[in-house]
Amino acid sequence: MYERKYITMEMDKIKEENFEIMRYKDFDWKNASVEDWLQFCKANKEFIEPGISYDELRALHEATEFFGHKPMRVVETGQCFGTTTRYFIVRNIKYGGDLYSYEVKVRDLFKEYMEKLDLWKYITLRKNSVKDEYDGKRIDFLFIDSEHALQDALGEYMRFRPFIYESTIIGFHDCDICPGVGKALQFINEVDLLKLISRSTDKLGAGVMFFKRIKAGRTDRPWQKQKGRELYEF
Repeated sequence: MYERKYITMEMDKIKEENFEIMRYKDFDWKNASVEDWLQFCKANKEFIEPGISYDELRALHEATEFFGHKPMRVVETGQCFGTTTRYFIVRNIKYGGDLYSYEVKVRDLFKEYMEKLDLWKYITLRKNSVKDEYDGKRIDFLFIDSEHALQDALGEYMRFRPFIYESTIIGFHDCDICPGVGKALQFINEVDLLKLISRSTDKLGAGVMFFKRIKAGRTDRPWQKQKGRELYEF
């Protein structure tokens, strides 16, 4: 079972307020703190959709800390009003990397504000996460958060599986409230060996879990020794 091991000092300083997004016009992202990043992600006064919770953002940040200050190739499926999209953008501005964001229905208001902030240029936008092109480069961080049925979460994992490697981090949102995501994790754990490295621990969000893939094409069969749901307790 997962045990939360640490919390960044920056998280202790955050006041959970939603600011107007345009207060970040001409912001110095290369010298911004993690506190600045996360409050920018939650600057949702103009948007109806609240996005993921602060504790889920904390879990996301903890997961990216495994890369330290190295550049990351990020692929995310699902964008909505871009709470996590904004996190990936500002992290990549500071440390390098690039972002492929798959979204069937781009929110015009989100795109408008990202363009006003001169941040839209940091997104390589694609529509359909299963059908649309991908350039074939290996993925450092895969975040699955589009539709949440079994065929969506599992299908997106398998679609990008050829481009992930040992130590790639894979995140799943809505894993606490959407049975399809839980079922997808069951199937994925039979295909590849995943290690849980970070997750949300409050009940304010829909649940987020981050894994490091430590072995592809697992050959061991843990169900030979375990029964039922014991196999899928992370």
